[in-house]
Amino acid sequence: MTPRPDKDKNFAVTETTGLLKKAYDSTGSLPLASSYGDVRDSIEQQLQHTNAKTPADGPSPFRKRQAIGMLLGGSTLCALLIAALFWRPQHHQEHHDEQRHVPLPGSSVSAPFSDLDPVHDLGLAEHVRSKAVAPQWAYLSPSFKSPHDKRNALPTNSWYQNLLMARDEPSNLQRAYPAPYLVDLVGMIPGLRAHVTHVEGNAEVMQLSFNEEFGLVLGATKSIAVKNDDDTKEWTSNKYTVTAATNLGVTLEWDSLNMTSNIVRGMSFVTMEYEKNLPGENSSIFPTIASPLELVDPILVDGSDIKLRCSSDGVSDPILAKRDLEMYFHQSDFAWMVFLSEPAWITCIIDKERRTLIQIIDYEPAEEGCNRKEKLVMRAALLDQCMTNANPISCRNGLGHRLIDEPKKGEYTELLRAHADIYPGPKTAVSYDITDPTGDQATLHFDWDPQSMSDECPNNSTKVEGQNDMLMFALPHHMDGFAPQYLPNGKRYCKSSLTGSMCLVRGSGWSLSQILPQISFRASRPPKPHFIPQLGFALVKDIKFRLPAYVKRGSGDTYFSGKFLAKLARILTVAEEVEELCGKKGFLERHIGGYLQFCRNSTLPSQSEVRDAFQELREGVEVWINGTAETPFVYDRSWGGVISCGCYMENEKCINKYPDCPGFSDQGLNFGNGFYNDHHFHYGYHIYAAAAVAYFDPAWGKKHFEQVLMLIRDIANPSKEDSSFPLFRHKDWYLGSSWASGTTIPPHLNGNNQESSSEAIAAYEGVALFGQVMEDIWRSADDKRNAAISSEISKVGRLLTSTELTSAKKYWHVTSKDDPQRIYPEIYTAHCIGILWNTMAQFGTWFGAAGYLPIGIQLLPLTAISESRDDLSWINAVYEPLTKACAADFRCTTSGWSILQLAVFATIGYKEEAVMRVRELPDDSFENAGGNGHSRTNTIWYIATRPDVQDPITMLSYDLRGKEEVQPTPEYELNNCYLPKTCTPEVLGRLAGDFTCAERIVYLIKEEEQTQWDACWRVGGLEYENICGPCNPGVHYSGSKTEEDKKKHSKDTTDVPQPVLVCPPCSQKQCNSDLNRCPVYKRTFVCTEGTSKGGCTGDPKFWAEEQQCDSCCEMSDCLKLKDKEAQKLTRDGNAFEKSSCPPCEPKICYGKINQCPIHTAPYVCTDGPSFGGCSASPWDLSSGQCSECCEIKLEC
Repeated sequence: MTPRPDKDKNFAVTETTGLLKKAYDSTGSLPLASSYGDVRDSIEQQLQHTNAKTPADGPSPFRKRQAIGMLLGGSTLCALLIAALFWRPQHHQEHHDEQRHVPLPGSSVSAPFSDLDPVHDLGLAEHVRSKAVAPQWAYLSPSFKSPHDKRNALPTNSWYQNLLMARDEPSNLQRAYPAPYLVDLVGMIPGLRAHVTHVEGNAEVMQLSFNEEFGLVLGATKSIAVKNDDDTKEWTSNKYTVTAATNLGVTLEWDSLNMTSNIVRGMSFVTMEYEKNLPGENSSIFPTIASPLELVDPILVDGSDIKLRCSSDGVSDPILAKRDLEMYFHQSDFAWMVFLSEPAWITCIIDKERRTLIQIIDYEPAEEGCNRKEKLVMRAALLDQCMTNANPISCRNGLGHRLIDEPKKGEYTELLRAHADIYPGPKTAVSYDITDPTGDQATLHFDWDPQSMSDECPNNSTKVEGQNDMLMFALPHHMDGFAPQYLPNGKRYCKSSLTGSMCLVRGSGWSLSQILPQISFRASRPPKPHFIPQLGFALVKDIKFRLPAYVKRGSGDTYFSGKFLAKLARILTVAEEVEELCGKKGFLERHIGGYLQFCRNSTLPSQSEVRDAFQELREGVEVWINGTAETPFVYDRSWGGVISCGCYMENEKCINKYPDCPGFSDQGLNFGNGFYNDHHFHYGYHIYAAAAVAYFDPAWGKKHFEQVLMLIRDIANPSKEDSSFPLFRHKDWYLGSSWASGTTIPPHLNGNNQESSSEAIAAYEGVALFGQVMEDIWRSADDKRNAAISSEISKVGRLLTSTELTSAKKYWHVTSKDDPQRIYPEIYTAHCIGILWNTMAQFGTWFGAAGYLPIGIQLLPLTAISESRDDLSWINAVYEPLTKACAADFRCTTSGWSILQLAVFATIGYKEEAVMRVRELPDDSFENAGGNGHSRTNTIWYIATRPDVQDPITMLSYDLRGKEEVQPTPEYELNNCYLPKTCTPEVLGRLAGDFTCAERIVYLIKEEEQTQWDACWRVGGLEYENICGPCNPGVHYSGSKTEEDKKKHSKDTTDVPQPVLVCPPCSQKQCNSDLNRCPVYKRTFVCTEGTSKGGCTGDPKFWAEEQQCDSCCEMSDCLKLKDKEAQKLTRDGNAFEKSSCPPCEPKICYGKINQCPIHTAPYVCTDGPSFGGCSASPWDLSSGQCSECCEIKLEC
């Protein structure tokens, strides 16, 4: 990762964008300022060059098999084996064509994925928003129109989105966090107010905070000479215009004041440009620095003995400042520096409210031979936020306020002076190239559009010779790749931010190396052979999964419909992989890879069942993109994007039809899809499913290529030439991750946010997959043009995935306190971020506060990319809190979130145990909201493909199998699996594959050093349940020891007293406390003191044996106590009516609606706005919240 120097002979600046672009060379790079037609012509030329070297009918990269060298006896067998060698799975995308340097946001030469108009060419209906929810064009300059005089699509999810959402005079909502400064537009005078921030936090929330009174304004106003005269005081409007917007920056202009500011990611100074020669009334407007605080100490001018003292008795005498001003505010303990582009006369007052205003009233005449610029540039930077330790908030350690490498004032002053000249311009840009021969590495380029504020005068005092590199702040993930020579003076100069320490880097452009992940439907390794029977068992059932009828009609929301489609896509791709391992194509795998015996013992879906499932998927995907959906996609002409019309459902049918589109007005409908919330989450699932359909049906892929591409363009458009969609709608290239929230009205005070980092990763994985699949299809069809486009889609998808992975690991995955790379302060104890905002990080979700939710939402879906996402160290860290949170709330299982806990359980090294637990999950786990995007098939596939872990962390007691039984001392010989009544010689002699049950168990004991218990459990419970099942001690073992076993243990236990734990009935107080959250067992016990406090069980024996609980009570009578209390209240004339919430019928008790904890909130609402809600007392049916209810009872 290297910052680029200011002058690079290999780069040139385009006239239209200021992009640093590679000059034209022999590789066929495009000349600068190329037109759209030039781009297309160049692509065709490149294709001819490429296709001359790449056979069009080359083997499919998805179906290639790697060659394996081996010596085999016998010519016939050798021939068969060699022929089969070419059918081994290949998961790496081949590098088909020459790599191009492809500009990203702001480029005029990046070819679009498509030039088809969503309305005129693709047949979408269009919608123009009402004024109340439309962009406020009064705040946007005419520059936001395309070269074809069409309005360009606008940013909807940018880090500065709040600045685009002003509707009148700006408020405190119009703010941005370029980091480390936070800026807003509501200071005491018109202009840009810069805030120095600090982090306030606790165990689950980190909030960026600042004191508004401590902000410094660079702005303009009337002469301060009359500010103390109330009769002549005039305030100018704060209204502004957005004149430019790129991924790295946004430019604001205050028209009435002729001043402009570029707000840029990582800016080390706050910068304002002023037109010096103002016409008419504006001639009385002067550049001004303002603070609500009184400046007691004099201003230090040019670092010399010249000082300017602000006067409260009128305007101070003007002083000539040639270069810079330094000021210290006692109340904040902050020291600021302001740099001037040319010598100017300044004056200062303290007004009646004890506020400070410093104003430039004139400019020093230029000397002979010196041409001053038409603009004055003022740049402000914080020198120190803890000058005298007087401000405890800014000075204390521990929350990222004072860093070890925070610069000292004197040294930092000289550093700022040396680098104040170069500042970022309005045409900042991001570009990338993939020049690595393997295609597995990309380079991101950040062009800061360097501008110089100095003139060409011989005695220029603002420019330090040889030290004019731009300084920009870099985030921790940037710093991971920067070499020391790119740091100013070879040292770290850092400031705190919400996402860790930000350090200064030299250079007007950065080059950041990015490793691209491998993208495939399949994991890096196939499922382990002994999991094949379980996979087959799950597939036989899951292949019959059918989409809800409303999804097949294109009704409902786009999020859950996408999850259902992707779920079926995963079932089909797993089915293909298992069929290849066990079918004709898997000849070598079966005979050499150890699959033969397990495949023989497996039942797989029939071909007709697979065909039917694929037909279901194809129809389900197609209805959403072919224009026939009940809630169709509509093109939003106002912002520029594809929106779901929106569906108000009754009885699983939409009661509205286009043009009645509630999605454009109801911000809560469809997760805010109509306001650009979560588009990448929603459409990512649809794109992934479409990639699977195209993979199995290439003709379908070609026919619907543009329709799928429309969704890709909505979330991953790389070209400004595609004016129908904004550039990379969600991606913040500087942060590396995406922003999910969109054009919310009013905007959030904390700015944009993203909850599920994993779904963002999966969305871009889907984009890359579709590109890979379609490149293969187009090449097979000898369609060079579309193959090149698909190749570019794949590259863009991989790059988006890669940067999202990097940032998820850095800013969502919280590492241990001992990790020197840890981002968040120690006070934050959660192991992940649930929602990351511009200015806040929290352990929480939008849909609940249970501890398993913020972790779980960072783990779904389970696809091949998940292995790149989840480092083992982080998975080890989240295992305990996730497992404990799930164990404490049975809804974790019933709602489907425990599926992810089992995925974690397998990843830390317990695959076999995890698969057995998956088998035990109720079907509801895969049907309710937390798990309806998963299937048992895909979950077992994921577990079966996890890498082995050499030294796994200790399994928690919650995950121990047979925790309520007494397990025998480990043995390493096969007797009868501790089951003499069921594991008979006849059972042990049964043939399971090529070996008997006994032979397989003995093999595991002798070769893999498993205990008799574990080996019997694996063979009888996991591998060959239908054959060797009677030898599975995990199911059949009674817990009573045999006489032989008792003799073996008698010596060890003679002098050891057996633990006793007596659980008396819970008291009324305990029944009514938070301890009462247990699911109902035949007998229900809760731990009241000890390690497992709050834990629940049907038998407390384990607690005693493992010393997990010191005291407990039995809750089985809690409901009776509550019934008695209710009867007492009724007899006393209290308002309990027997008929208000009658006992629930079994269909309610065991239906999906019942998510209620029976002991704490047994009253479930069965109709009304609170449908499905739970209450500790009967619902008040007159409140309007619930119209019908019933009570869950034990006997139900």
